[in-house]
Amino acid sequence: MVCPLHDHLRDYPKANNSSGPTRDMYNVMAKNHEGQKRKLTGEWYIAHTIGVEEIVHSVTEDPAVRMAALGHDLVEDTGITIEKIADKFGDRVAAIIWGVTKDDSITGSRERKEAYLDRLEYEAEDGSVIVALADKIYNIADTIENYFLHGPGMWNNFKSGPDQQLWWYRSVLEIGQKRLPDCELNEYLSELIDLFETEVIGRRDGVESVSDVTE
Repeated sequence: MVCPLHDHLRDYPKANNSSGPTRDMYNVMAKNHEGQKRKLTGEWYIAHTIGVEEIVHSVTEDPAVRMAALGHDLVEDTGITIEKIADKFGDRVAAIIWGVTKDDSITGSRERKEAYLDRLEYEAEDGSVIVALADKIYNIADTIENYFLHGPGMWNNFKSGPDQQLWWYRSVLEIGQKRLPDCELNEYLSELIDLFETEVIGRRDGVESVSDVTE
């Protein structure tokens, strides 16, 4: 199978290299994610956080939002706390990261995600919404590409199947469209969700896909 990701969907929005205040966050992020790798591909985890920051940087120069993008998984995946982030990078960076951090005291994956969505919609600041959209853009594009590299068997490496992931991405998009209707990341994520639904869900269900028509 040939992956149908067009160039404008495969190549995430790029911006200039990080500098200034984001460098300290990069160093903290790289140190604390050291040794962690992405599922399936085995690429170093920091490639994801850097990619998310590049997407964020394509729509905002706000250093707090960019730093939060680099550190958005620190609380969930390392030993760093929100309090430590606030001490080192300030309350606003910590607040943005808090807005995209799942509450691990909640049992059940679906329940944690629903609580995350409620926080993102009603409590988090706008910077958190931008980071969430960028994070989902990176992840869904990565999932689509890996589906075409590895086939349906790749789902054995994930806790959530394609239907659950589709719900997750759509839910974040709906919040983005509601809270930041003019943010161009909404359109970008929407395109990828359509592609995911057609090429991943559609192939599983035996529906004719875009690539079947165009190849």
